[in-house]
Amino acid sequence: MSEKICLTQAQIQQLAEFAREDNQPAYTLQRAEIYEGDTVVYHGLIAFSGSCDAGVLALE
Repeated sequence: MSEKICLTQAQIQQLAEFAREDNQPAYTLQRAEIYEGDTVVYHGLIAFSGSCDAGVLALE
């Protein structure tokens, strides 16, 4: 069963700006946690490409 992901207009704009700067051909959206050491610093929606050289966007 697949989960529907709803993006706000602001998140779409964030993703578009990230894609322009990161310059990757495609991005995956996923719910995830981002850690600093053992501490969760973000829990929510992220966008990332398959490239090891590319960044990860936390969609606020």
